[in-house]
Amino acid sequence: MVASSTKQKPRKALSDLLHIPTKRLGSWLPYTGVSTVDLTSLATGERMATVAQSAPSVALKDRRDHAGRLRKQLLRMPFAERCARMEAAADFFLNGELPIGVSLPQDSSSALLTEPQLADRLVLAGPDEYCERQSDVMGLTRAMCGAAMQGIADSMINVGRSLGQHLELLGVEGSIEDMEAGRIPRYCAQGIDVGLLSPNNAPGHFRLCTMIPAGGFPIIQKPGRLDVFTGMRFSYALDKAGFPPGVMGVYPAEQSFASQALSACDRLMLFGQTSTVQSVSKDPIKCEYHGSGNTAVIISDDVVDNWRAYLSRIVKSVVAFTSGRSCICAVRVYASRHTREIAAALAKALGKMKFNGLCDDSARIAAMADADAAERMWQMVEQGLSEDGVEHMTAGYGPRLVRKGGLTALEPVVAHTSNPDGAIACMELPFPLVAVVELPQSQVCAMLEKKPALICSVMTERDDFVQTIWDCEGVKFVMQNKATVEVDVADALEGNFWFWTHAIPAVPEPIVHEAPRAYHYV
Repeated sequence: MVASSTKQKPRKALSDLLHIPTKRLGSWLPYTGVSTVDLTSLATGERMATVAQSAPSVALKDRRDHAGRLRKQLLRMPFAERCARMEAAADFFLNGELPIGVSLPQDSSSALLTEPQLADRLVLAGPDEYCERQSDVMGLTRAMCGAAMQGIADSMINVGRSLGQHLELLGVEGSIEDMEAGRIPRYCAQGIDVGLLSPNNAPGHFRLCTMIPAGGFPIIQKPGRLDVFTGMRFSYALDKAGFPPGVMGVYPAEQSFASQALSACDRLMLFGQTSTVQSVSKDPIKCEYHGSGNTAVIISDDVVDNWRAYLSRIVKSVVAFTSGRSCICAVRVYASRHTREIAAALAKALGKMKFNGLCDDSARIAAMADADAAERMWQMVEQGLSEDGVEHMTAGYGPRLVRKGGLTALEPVVAHTSNPDGAIACMELPFPLVAVVELPQSQVCAMLEKKPALICSVMTERDDFVQTIWDCEGVKFVMQNKATVEVDVADALEGNFWFWTHAIPAVPEPIVHEAPRAYHYV
């Protein structure tokens, strides 16, 4: 636990620099090396922190030395105890003062300090400072960072509900004594750890990561280049709540770290662009991919004439409180008629949403972390909008690429098209961009199988049509008459955790003439 390391509550002096070290698996002590990169403020360009860059060999050594031990320590905790500790960790994560890095004199080299010296210079941060730093680097507003923080904490609190509904049914776990004695559970774990590749701009992805330590597995994380704060805070919250020290290792590193170090983990949870996550591993059994969402809203023929009743849910699906930076935000709306009216109404609702800086609590639009990338994205959008049959519905609401206070943002874009294969209808970018596509209902399933969607929210009163969408091979999750962002992690959005990490053992169970039990061993 980190309690012993934080009793003096040191603060960063104005002349000091915040340094974010590696948090190694199996230890709460920070660790750093020679190579570092800078984190800068989007608005001012000021250097806010340096981040240690981990070598793959460090993570591989830590995995070899500690992953098996941590897995056993987790299994010695009953599932209910792990969930209780996760609830305690949620409180620390949401409200506590936890290490955010170490304080170094501006002219000091972190490589010259020993681990105990680094531990003595730990800098603590409460939730406000955590959100401010994250916002300044990533471009999300303070309020968006706070909302993501709350969502992660809620998932930590509810992890017992999301996992426990399958645990008793499947008899996944028994005691560590049973396993050490060689008795085979009904389902055996397929490894001892989980590697986590996190994205740059979406801290809310940690809602799904809460399942990993609660499920009994240590984590080796490569954080996104910009968001090193979430993983570090989450990890220290676990330590402070009584999980084995260092149950989660946080290794800031170059992108190649993922293919060289994370690929050694027994299971991988990969977030980011599809091309990025598939460059790490193409093993569909070992990996759980969280790439592009291509999330869609479908307005069924039975309610499309009453589309106005569903407009607020569609608007929420596009923007939510992440400024479109989530795979669960809708990028397409399919309907067979009234599509231009729907697009115009969406444009009216979204077009008035403006970028108002990072401190506006009511702001729905975030800044882009890279101004050059924002310009390239806008050029792609302009090219898509220029295609035949495409109408830019937000053209009359001012420029979409805006600059304010040293920050660059892309404000919402709504397009209307009758070509479901056009560039604008297939585009997914990290800002509110949605194409309203005129498409006969009879062709929707074929289109979803051609362009798979993570979530489809179906506006309909016909349960049989909802089942039809469920049956489409290209759809992972279906909702009815809800905003896509209202999906519940407990509903196994990204695949069932137990089935991903466990399998039926090779040794068959004998026939037992008795009532089934939750835990049954050979």
